[in-house]
Amino acid sequence: MADPTYLSDPSFAEEHDGPEVTSGYGNPTGRHDPSEAQIRRRCEAIRKAVPRRPVGEVAERWTPPVVLAPEGFDPELVGKAV
Repeated sequence: MADPTYLSDPSFAEEHDGPEVTSGYGNPTGRHDPSEAQIRRRCEAIRKAVPRRPVGEVAERWTPPVVLAPEGFDPELVGKAV
């Protein structure tokens, strides 16, 4: 399987300059996580290569479902103390 095209973006070749990674015992490892700016640039590269709608968005317009009222339901009493 071929590598995804976004991996050729320069942001993925940068050396990480975020916080230092520590071992499970809290000892420094000499490695770093990506910084917030690097993560942002990588996300932009992925979005350019794989365009899609943000989570929760769909092409169709949302309409609320139609639900039948239960037997004996009185809309005049909704929200009032009984």
